[in-house]
Amino acid sequence: MSESALTYTKTALAMALILMVLLPPAAQAQGRAGSFFDGATGEPYTRPSFTAVAGLENLTAISASNASAYFLESDGTVWAVGDGAKGELGTGGTEDAPNTAVRVSFPARTVITAIGEAKDEGFAIDRTGQGWAWGANGEGSLCLGSRGTGVHLAPTRVPGMTHAVAVAGGENHSLWLLADGTVQACGTNRHGQLGIGLEITESKSPLLVPGLSGIVEISGGERTSAARDGRGRLFTWGANANGELGLGTTVDGFLPAQVSLPGPVTQVYAGGNAGENGHTLALVGGEVFGWGKDEYGDVGDGATSVTRPTPVATGLHYASVVASGRSSFGLDAEGNVWAFGADRGEALGNGPGVEGQPVPALVDSGATMISGTSTVSVDG
Repeated sequence: MSESALTYTKTALAMALILMVLLPPAAQAQGRAGSFFDGATGEPYTRPSFTAVAGLENLTAISASNASAYFLESDGTVWAVGDGAKGELGTGGTEDAPNTAVRVSFPARTVITAIGEAKDEGFAIDRTGQGWAWGANGEGSLCLGSRGTGVHLAPTRVPGMTHAVAVAGGENHSLWLLADGTVQACGTNRHGQLGIGLEITESKSPLLVPGLSGIVEISGGERTSAARDGRGRLFTWGANANGELGLGTTVDGFLPAQVSLPGPVTQVYAGGNAGENGHTLALVGGEVFGWGKDEYGDVGDGATSVTRPTPVATGLHYASVVASGRSSFGLDAEGNVWAFGADRGEALGNGPGVEGQPVPALVDSGATMISGTSTVSVDG
């Protein structure tokens, strides 16, 4: 088994962080994690490089935030590493943890079953379905209602969020998937990120996203949102200046709209970067389709922007995809990792001196899970 993980930069310039958990075939709950949080500084990594996060074993999930990362162990414990000035680490303080994982401070006997993130924020769901949130709380994105102002240094219960199964976020908004297949959202709605129409510009409490049912997956880009239902139908809403909603227009969408794709979607991943909106990737039968910002080949065809789903031509069968800030990554069925898009901060891992990669390039192998982020938006 390969002991590798993807690390693409130590800088704070348009980075794309890829974390990988290695799962032995006979023990799916067993895993280790690596990241760039090794306490070092200097030049970016230009090739995939493994840096173990000490003390983390038996991992079941990873989630990369703005300049932090979260790790869920099989016993329900959550650990964090990286920046902590905005409460991102959930320890009750503002200290950074650049090279040693710290335990997120949940009340005693709280068992976490799912984790998520947004810009400088962490989210979790416990075994009862109760939602938790901590961190920067940009424009009320922690969903804490009357308590939804200012930084929260430790996990706080999200009022009324008692039947959650998944959580994801973007720059200043978050999405919650409930057990009944509905979606709730909070934070800014300037570009329609909440999917609730034009009337409300911001909400510090979760609001039901209308028109959605049977949802099984959610994803939050910088200023966009996406949801997939059990039939493989994909719905998007939010910012659309570069066609990142995949609807053939560049008009923001304030309500969910179905994206036309050639078959059932099995995964969706919305990305983004500061002030440049973003792009979205989806898997259909193992084939990757992309749309949105494409200046450096983010959706794999080298165009400036793409307003409708476009196949990323590789002839490969992908198991999962990641849409990061201005870069994209795919994990194929054999554990190979492919990268395409912008390479600022050496984000792609395909060596120095490559400004952009318009078609997927092989950067590593032996992977089983990937997670991505950019400097200002996180996609769960």
